[in-house]
Amino acid sequence: MDFPSGAELSVYSPSNICMTCHQGRESGLDVQDRIDGDDGVGPYRFINIHYYPAAATVLGGEAIGGYQYPGQDYRPRNPFPSHPDNYANCVGCHMRNAENGEAHTWMPGVDNCTGCHDEGDSFETLAGSPSTNYDNLWGSTEVGQGLVAELYAAIQAYSENVCVLPDTGESCGPIVYDSHRYPYWFDGEGSSYSNFDATLLPAAYNYQAAQKDPAGFIHNGTYVQQIVHDSLVDLGGSTDVDVPGRGDWELNGSDIGNASKSQQWQLSGHGALDEEPFRHWDDDGAVSASCSKCHSAGGFAEFATNTATTSQLPTRGVDCVACHESANLFANTATRWDTADTAGGMQNLEPVEFPSGAMLTLDNNGNLCMGCHQGRSSGLDVDTAEDNEVVNGVDPSFDFINIHYYAAAATLFGSEANGGYQYAGETYRGRNEFVGLHTSNSTGRSLVDCMGCHMNSSPDPDMRAKHTFLPQENSDCTECHASGGDKFRDLMTTPRSNFFAIESLTAQLYTAIQDYSADGGLGVDSPVLYDSHAYPYWFHDNGMGATYGNRYRDFDRTLLRAAYNYQVALKDPAGYIHNGTYQQQIVWDSIVDLGACPNLNPPPADRPPNPCP
Repeated sequence: MDFPSGAELSVYSPSNICMTCHQGRESGLDVQDRIDGDDGVGPYRFINIHYYPAAATVLGGEAIGGYQYPGQDYRPRNPFPSHPDNYANCVGCHMRNAENGEAHTWMPGVDNCTGCHDEGDSFETLAGSPSTNYDNLWGSTEVGQGLVAELYAAIQAYSENVCVLPDTGESCGPIVYDSHRYPYWFDGEGSSYSNFDATLLPAAYNYQAAQKDPAGFIHNGTYVQQIVHDSLVDLGGSTDVDVPGRGDWELNGSDIGNASKSQQWQLSGHGALDEEPFRHWDDDGAVSASCSKCHSAGGFAEFATNTATTSQLPTRGVDCVACHESANLFANTATRWDTADTAGGMQNLEPVEFPSGAMLTLDNNGNLCMGCHQGRSSGLDVDTAEDNEVVNGVDPSFDFINIHYYAAAATLFGSEANGGYQYAGETYRGRNEFVGLHTSNSTGRSLVDCMGCHMNSSPDPDMRAKHTFLPQENSDCTECHASGGDKFRDLMTTPRSNFFAIESLTAQLYTAIQDYSADGGLGVDSPVLYDSHAYPYWFHDNGMGATYGNRYRDFDRTLLRAAYNYQVALKDPAGYIHNGTYQQQIVWDSIVDLGACPNLNPPPADRPPNPCP
């Protein structure tokens, strides 16, 4: 469907019919276009999103139904994580589960929701996200007047006290909103308000966007809160309401541990449904069976339950039901790994098979993470690569082999997983056990695996930002690793030294790869360049750019090994934490195999200080 913003979006179901009309008639981009039309001089007349733009709300930052302020991130589509498919779109909620089963009243039935969202007799009072979102927007005894009322007060104060007319310098005057009269905003005498400046117009537009989707707190409550919050702040106001993605509730904010699991997930990489890992298949209309395991909730559930993965609609991302057994997380928070070792259970998770064929386990829920964060290739695939039969003076020649992205588990297990190419005769570090004070029985600290670092990393149980999946640099780390900054690479001793060692070695390896390809060992002059953002990453350095048609196909076996290890090091950006020694070893050996001399003091473990004569 084409939205007023120009975005082409789909929910891959008959609900697309509903979106034809319930998308509004304007977008946040139209507001910006009007402002840009006279370089922000103004004044302007009001722009109205129109009525019941539910689809624009559901699709959030992708549809750009609201005015989205530069420099801010906005929640994309709401896939209704943990909800079954028939409760996650227009037709499912408004027809199949309509009140009293009367599909063509299009009134969703709240009784269908209380099985999970108990304690409520209306959508506004349903436990969990619905009531939280509603209270934040519209107010409650606990929250106060709410964001929408705060924005209205800020609009009125700004209009009278800050906004001035460009021609006269006089105040823009009082402003009043009336939801039942077009064009909704009026001056002190009851006439249409037409004194909006470049700050007031976006705020008034977002206020109307919140008003005209009265169920916005259900459709995508976080997105509505974000646009209202940002309008309030842009007018010079402030609020005590905690909004996901803002202030202390940013992804790595100081108070994000107090957000709900759903709110944390929305901000995580697993919830980034507007990004390439989940939007790649939009043109195809389905996530392929070969990719659905890690790019859809349904695909991972199939993998975990020993079922052949099938193609999936690109609607959900990796949400709650990917890892959890039940959609009703209020009643059952058990993960799929919890029954992995029972009869008929999920044997694919205990142990986990890696691309090399290795069967490995963390003996805990971290096996769920390893199901995907293992890569799709191993060092063994490099030696079994088949000749691409492209003859440019390199015979045999090979196409690039890609480990894939964020293969953290392969790095963690090192030589046991064989994620990198391991040269014959060399010794490689195995699993990183994170010895020493990474574990503590007295404090419950267990910073040795995925769960310990990425889900339980705060010493304060109330502040464990479990579902952001971001490890936290805190007193658990700085007790031993004094910090010189605010990043993990700034942690002194091993983290810092590994980071800079790998950074140095990968730069040396890239130079060695380029030298080798330019007839420094390849046998022909076939220069290569690397682009981390363009598939398949390696291209002919001939001025034709990083396009698929210009992909590099002149790898000999030596160059392929080195290019593969270069990619392994770059595609696990936290490899220096996961297993820095292993990464240094495979990169060092690649440099040597290309006939170059790595320079690092001290060298990686089990490597000579002077590898060259």
